[in-house]
Amino acid sequence: MNVKVKVSPNGLLCFQKIYLYYKGVIELIQNRKVIILLLLAFMTIVQSLNASAVEEDGRAWINLQANGSTSIDKLRWYVEVQPRLREELKERDQFFFRPAMYYAIASKTSVWLGYVYARTYTSSPVIESEHRYWQQLLHEFEPINGVRVRSMTRFEQRNFEGASDTGYKIRQRLTLNFPIENYPNLSTLLFDEYHLNLNETDYGARSGFDQNRLFAGMAWKASNQTLVEFGYLNQYVNRRNEDAMNHVLAATVYFSFN
Repeated sequence: MNVKVKVSPNGLLCFQKIYLYYKGVIELIQNRKVIILLLLAFMTIVQSLNASAVEEDGRAWINLQANGSTSIDKLRWYVEVQPRLREELKERDQFFFRPAMYYAIASKTSVWLGYVYARTYTSSPVIESEHRYWQQLLHEFEPINGVRVRSMTRFEQRNFEGASDTGYKIRQRLTLNFPIENYPNLSTLLFDEYHLNLNETDYGARSGFDQNRLFAGMAWKASNQTLVEFGYLNQYVNRRNEDAMNHVLAATVYFSFN
């Protein structure tokens, strides 16, 4: 069966904006102005969103990830479990189970193939279940003035139980990791992740900009096998009526097994 995805003009415009944005970020790093400008941009975005008509909520995302080697050289397994809370951390929001396999095609580049089972707890007794398939390219650039730069490009195919359409989405994340002098196991972490829907669906997805996630926090290398990231994530969601902005306490623990 041949599946054709038609990208709207708004989608193409979003791709151009993503390219120009990340191109500018790389140039800022090279000019050694990135920390001040990113912090200013962060505060400006948050303030402008606060001034808009949006529904706000306090949330928490706890992310547990593990990966390990297989009998095949350069091929590794991956699994992620992520519960989320909403309504100022008083109610269950979502639960994600995300297994995958990935292969290192170069020393700092890997290709991924995975699946997601997502469960959403609505305000009514109804529970929404989603089955999602995804492919990903992960690449880490050479450090720029000591700053590690990593890019994640993910293509998702989303299927909801009770709906007939498949939704296609692109997720693009750029992560900046700043070392902290005299503290080799600590670093400052910033990332921005842009979500773009490629089509409209009968479960409510609209073509074009879906959401943006902006994170600022710390990373702590607890051991050679364990990494902990924690901080604040600002999630802005484009909705049909009133947009949403979630203030998220985010924590991720990575376990790596040989």
